[in-house]
Amino acid sequence: MRSRFLVLISLLQFVPPAAVAQVPKLVSEGVYSTAQADRGKPLYSQQCALCHGAELSGGNEAPPLTGERFLAKWQSRPLNDLFENIRATMPADKPGTLGRPETTELLALILAANHFPSGRQPLSSDPSALKLIGFKTLPTANAAGSLESTHELARVEGRPIETLPPEKSDNKPAFPEQTRAPFHATSPYKVTTLVDKMPAPWSLAFLPSGGILLTHRLPGSLRMLDSQGKLSEPIAGIAELASPAAKGVGMLDVVADPHYSANHRIFFTFFDYIDGTNTNTIVASAKLDEARLSLTDAKVIFRALPTFPSKRLGGKTGGRIAIAPDGTLFVSIGDRSDSPPWAVAQDLNSHLGKILHITVDGSPAPDNPFLGKPGVLPEIWAYGVRNPEGLAFDPATGRLWDNEHGPRGGDELNLIEKGKNYGWPVIAHGIDYPGNAIGAGITHQDGMEEPVYYWDPVIAPSGLAFYTGTLFPDWNGSAFVGGLRARMLDRLSIKNDKVVAEEPLLLELGARIRDVRVGPDGAVYVLTDSGSAGISPNTPLTSKLVKLTPR
Repeated sequence: MRSRFLVLISLLQFVPPAAVAQVPKLVSEGVYSTAQADRGKPLYSQQCALCHGAELSGGNEAPPLTGERFLAKWQSRPLNDLFENIRATMPADKPGTLGRPETTELLALILAANHFPSGRQPLSSDPSALKLIGFKTLPTANAAGSLESTHELARVEGRPIETLPPEKSDNKPAFPEQTRAPFHATSPYKVTTLVDKMPAPWSLAFLPSGGILLTHRLPGSLRMLDSQGKLSEPIAGIAELASPAAKGVGMLDVVADPHYSANHRIFFTFFDYIDGTNTNTIVASAKLDEARLSLTDAKVIFRALPTFPSKRLGGKTGGRIAIAPDGTLFVSIGDRSDSPPWAVAQDLNSHLGKILHITVDGSPAPDNPFLGKPGVLPEIWAYGVRNPEGLAFDPATGRLWDNEHGPRGGDELNLIEKGKNYGWPVIAHGIDYPGNAIGAGITHQDGMEEPVYYWDPVIAPSGLAFYTGTLFPDWNGSAFVGGLRARMLDRLSIKNDKVVAEEPLLLELGARIRDVRVGPDGAVYVLTDSGSAGISPNTPLTSKLVKLTPR
């Protein structure tokens, strides 16, 4: 009997590790090692901090990796889901190329940052083991021991919607209306979903036929939603514009020519996807055959310089188009900035960090401010901008506005004027991602324009539209700004070039807002974005096109 017992003990001592791993666990039971999380720190700093923040608290477009909102997303899901999400989206310049050991180290760091205890054994990278670890979470405590809560924007009449302190602790507005405008509630609305289950849409444009053009960023495509609500397959003719070395293109903005009914011409921006990163922004034109869902006479009319801004930095593309009353094109180009930021937005021999003004054939517009000046690119209209993902004319005044991503704090709304310098990165209402000052840490310098409005903390603005419809009379005089990080549509009441009220809309969707347009019917059309700063083929098919009408 004793010998049989000893044999049993011996067998148990040699149970294969895979068999031991088949025991369900929770992340709260110590599933990673401290050494593993420590190895994840330099990897995170190198690959993730620029987008997600040095303290994992989120960046311009990238969400936080700590806190209750993050934990709620993964509640009651296996840890393998989060593991695969990291693998599919990192690093941002080459999604899906991060090795399993490195992904495990990043995952261990994220668990540590969310106050889950470490254990004696390192976290396994084996999918079967990760699938048995449950991400059932409990409220986490902050450094002071109190429970964290999801930050929600306030909606108290007459008070600012933002209640958190600014990222830039010494941030002071130049005038009272420059930030934190008072909340003012207006018209109730209802939300109708027109299209769902899209990956990463970026823009929309209305056609006289009643159709709506939609761009999908990556894999790049152009589609049409017809007047009956049917979304087409990708329109033919986009891929042919790619450079020979490109694995594909990423689509950005699309606009219809003001004379589309006669010429069927559209303009759009895109980038080539080469060697795991994005080229600079490219502008193209084409004629759209709606019946055949194809483009003809498609051609590149302009390529921003330098062609390859960075082998590592693929984001901050800008890429919005606004058509002027005279039919010329204004185009926003992001600066592709790193941390610490480079000064290319101040370099007039580069298109990075600029608002450009070109004709329909891509030539410099004849009224541009720097024509004929040595060492200055002639397409430049204004400079010193960071990453403008909203660009639009106010139909009531005919003036051009943009919104742009700041660093940590300092998203901006600007009135864009000929030849003006908007200051980036010399002046900024934000700090660098690691937490230090940007340059001298100043917000004002003679000869540089300050924003009409700024957000600190950031909302990650994308898309810009001015309301001139009749469905919502009390929205007239309002600008709409999409918020990617804030997950809202921000309505700003503007009077005499000052923001006098602010109203967060669509908070109930809990979705990143990528673009907003006012339709010919007076309704407000909004694109949600289920992606992140690093869009990949595995981006969830949860993006929508929704329509706001009176309730």
